[in-house]
Amino acid sequence: EMATNHAIKFFVIVKLFKDNEKQLRRGENAYTSGHVKNMTFNSEMEPAILKGDVHASMKNRIYNVEVSVDLKNQVVTSSHCSCPRGQVFCHHLAALLYYAHYNISSTDVQRQWGTTASKISIDDPIETIDEIYTH
Repeated sequence: EMATNHAIKFFVIVKLFKDNEKQLRRGENAYTSGHVKNMTFNSEMEPAILKGDVHASMKNRIYNVEVSVDLKNQVVTSSHCSCPRGQVFCHHLAALLYYAHYNISSTDVQRQWGTTASKISIDDPIETIDEIYTH
């Protein structure tokens, strides 16, 4: 189910990558190809913390991406990726931001997304009221 009231607006991603269209396109491709393996989002911190694992394009490697987002002002305040480009804007960062845009609603507090249940602990997911009543 896609988020409709996006916590991370699309213009935040576009603004961040305004001078790097190639990485933005590669990030969109990585997102649509399913390279984002899991994600955690904590909006109770200021700025909010977004973390995720993104599969490398041509290698059997996973990169760890972390982004700080000021949700009130809708701006990325810092980011880091464990890839070789990690200090500048890489497509793994773009892929995680795309994933977050489409999967995090502004009503979500703290959740974890992913394909591996082993990464989820009792302390991680906090369900929204809608989720609790749709089970």
